[in-house]
Amino acid sequence: MEKEQNSSHKVLTGGILVIIAMIIFGSYGLLVRFIQADTILLVWAMQIVGVVCFLAYLLRNRVLLNHHNMLGRIFLMTVFVVIADLSFFMALRTTTVSTAVFVKFLMPIILVIFTFRSSEITLKKLLL
Repeated sequence: MEKEQNSSHKVLTGGILVIIAMIIFGSYGLLVRFIQADTILLVWAMQIVGVVCFLAYLLRNRVLLNHHNMLGRIFLMTVFVVIADLSFFMALRTTTVSTAVFVKFLMPIILVIFTFRSSEITLKKLLL
């Protein structure tokens, strides 16, 4: 009984966290459009907050990053995220919010199409 309550508490907490993340992620495009600050400053501020949160998570959970050059992979991923965020914020400054958001969320679909074309993964294999 206690295990079942603990499991449902985790699901509820996870659901709340997902909703909070969706609200933040969905609204920062509008916020960037109306904040009168330099785009590069906004990107660096977001990355600094992200690094602090990430390091706090690592310290809290005592996660070691020496597995298969994990720090190098995280650094490379961070570089690509900075480039993507900078491009998105610049697009928000120069186009409409709806156009920038449409293009940003169209990219995963384009990525999936290119992945299916260049690999042996097929829709049939994916569904099975």
